Amino acid sequence: RRNSDPAYARKDPAHIVALRELDKYRGSKLWAADKQKAFYSGVTDVLREYVSSRYGISAMEMTTAEIFKELKPQFEKEDVEKKVLVDEIENMFVTADFVKFAKHAASEQENASVLPLAVKFVTSTYESDIENETVAQKKEE
Repeated sequence: RRNSDPAYARKDPAHIVALRELDKYRGSKLWAADKQKAFYSGVTDVLREYVSSRYGISAMEMTTAEIFKELKPQFEKEDVEKKVLVDEIENMFVTADFVKFAKHAASEQENASVLPLAVKFVTSTYESDIENETVAQKKEE
């Protein structure tokens, strides 16, 4: 019974779920002009779910501006590279909003950079947590 009961189901960490979902978009041709809305919606939804589970921000119900207003303070103590990465992700969300709501056709270069940027965001935020945990464990010893 435990296998079928969702309360006992093993949940993967947020970064594993996000990377698995982003990998589904890698081989698809959804960035074609007529399918860009689905592509950007899918990628930003994956990142919203990641931010929700990772940082406790209810990103699924928030606008882009609201998400990054709450997310940016989380990165104040981080290095410049991570702050720049968060700014790039914010720009990607803005582009996605234009594609989804203003019928903007993103350039091929913008489309090509979306997935690598999303994967980089997930992996770098996850890796920084591993580093923080390692430092905390060393301090305890």
